[in-house]
Amino acid sequence: MVEMMPDAMPIKREMVYFTGVCEIAAAVGLLWDKTIRIASILLIVFFLAILTANIAGSIKQVNLGGMEYCAVYLLFRIPMQLLFILWVYYFGIGYLNRLRRLHSHAACKSVIALPVRS
Repeated sequence: MVEMMPDAMPIKREMVYFTGVCEIAAAVGLLWDKTIRIASILLIVFFLAILTANIAGSIKQVNLGGMEYCAVYLLFRIPMQLLFILWVYYFGIGYLNRLRRLHSHAACKSVIALPVRS
């Protein structure tokens, strides 16, 4: 993974470990309604950031883990990253928006259904 990173980036090995911790933290953040939005936003930013590493790795034709066709795999990962971004948006941020609309409609119906006392 270090070989995929742009040449100008310092502390490459530490960044690989850091991104691994970020992925785990984001996965945990997706488990609770209160943290889904921020985890989704951070995951989208993360996917955009590692997109540059995939592009650099495919241009450099890095053999990731001894894979024979690694450059082709990294090129395949570019549209896959875009799919991941859309997926996180739909199921993360979009889920919260749908949940809020559902709650607001349910709240309106319950208010309307309440008897009025004078």
